[in-house]
Amino acid sequence: MLDIAKKEFDFNYSKSTTFNSEPVTLQYEDSSHWGKEGYRYSGYLVFVVDEKDQIVKVESNKGGYESNIVKIRKAKVGNILDGNFNVVNNKSRRVY
Repeated sequence: MLDIAKKEFDFNYSKSTTFNSEPVTLQYEDSSHWGKEGYRYSGYLVFVVDEKDQIVKVESNKGGYESNIVKIRKAKVGNILDGNFNVVNNKSRRVY
């Protein structure tokens, strides 16, 4: 999990809102002697919840993210998720 960004807004005042998060930089090294180091970014998931914490809109570049949103929502920044979206490392890792 690279970042979790939240913004509160009220559609009673406007029909749309603009939302930006801080940029995240990743470093991935591929060394022929030691093998690959680090983790590759694989996609994004953005969702909107209402005041009851019910999901009302989802946007993702991978269908698996949407179908596993319950597991992904439980992750914290720095968690590493496996291919089944289970947390495999719950230690915080520094993301620049």
